[in-house]
Amino acid sequence: MDTRWWVLIFCAVNGFCTDFFFEEPSVLVQRLIGTAEACVDGTDACLNLNLLQFNLIYSANSWSSAVAAIFAGLLIDRHGSEVSLCASAALVFIGSLMFALGAYSSDSSTAFAVMLVGSLITGLGSGAAVVIMHRLKAFWFLYRELALAFSVHILMGRLGSAVCFVLLGSIVRQIGLRSCLWLGFVVILFSAGSLVALAFIDQREATLLSSSPTLGSGKAGVVQRIKQLDGMFWCFVATIFFFYGTTNSFIANGPNFIAVSAGQRWRH
Repeated sequence: MDTRWWVLIFCAVNGFCTDFFFEEPSVLVQRLIGTAEACVDGTDACLNLNLLQFNLIYSANSWSSAVAAIFAGLLIDRHGSEVSLCASAALVFIGSLMFALGAYSSDSSTAFAVMLVGSLITGLGSGAAVVIMHRLKAFWFLYRELALAFSVHILMGRLGSAVCFVLLGSIVRQIGLRSCLWLGFVVILFSAGSLVALAFIDQREATLLSSSPTLGSGKAGVVQRIKQLDGMFWCFVATIFFFYGTTNSFIANGPNFIAVSAGQRWRH
């Protein structure tokens, strides 16, 4: 198989696993804030976070991803894709592990702190990884199914979100909060593995990649590069900002809001 298709496969796997992990808190919201029936009757080891703490945990991943995306390009230009991909894999592994371990704290404040840091670290890794994967796709699929490559990556990410809601929502009653968090950790391991595989491909093709004019590092600083962006780009930025700001807020709080407004607790 052509190397570029392997690049797309590993990018798609990463997109699926990353979005699966990102949506996990939303599915488990009532277990995290302690309002599920299993939490009330003591059949599950739930947390008692307040809604502010829950929203901070959920949004921390996005905030750190945004910060990482800004500086990921500079990191790649200085250290190369291979080192950057391995660093991203290590971050998502450590962050997701901390996120799962946070549920074992008997103190809600400690659990919140550990899970918040875990979410921040995971976001740093996944945010940088997205930039690197876009860079690799742009090189390997330039003038050849580039739109297809981006479409498959986006499709797998959305599929990961959908599978997270369906799967965890179906099994949380049987296996509980902590097991669901460990399932998310196992899924993110495949994300880390796909990044390591991409690093191996990048290292093997290092000479070819470094000679590509589309991947040159350039000498301009960050501020100079931002000033070169035109108005159309910022229109796209504003559209994406308001779209995800609205939809992600509803996805995070929607399950609990619907349950409360309906006057009943979800049984999972």
